[in-house]
Amino acid sequence: APPPPPPPAPPSKISPLEFMGRLTAAEDAAIATAAQGNAGVLLFLLQMSAATFIDLEDPRTVGGVQALAAAGLLKADRVAEILKP
Repeated sequence: APPPPPPPAPPSKISPLEFMGRLTAAEDAAIATAAQGNAGVLLFLLQMSAATFIDLEDPRTVGGVQALAAAGLLKADRVAEILKP
């Protein structure tokens, strides 16, 4: 008998609410506070909230999450965890 097919890959597209749910309360607070004085962070939040879906593999999403880490708003090890499909 042929081997069973592999399970489907997890979806790389999630809702904005699911995306935000991947952040801890402390990360949410730090990002919201930073957005008050950082146009780049504010723009990322606005784009994420206006999106129909968040593609975890889209270069804009990846770059935005990496920029949040570079700004000290996320720990570096959280980037891969947040972007994992």
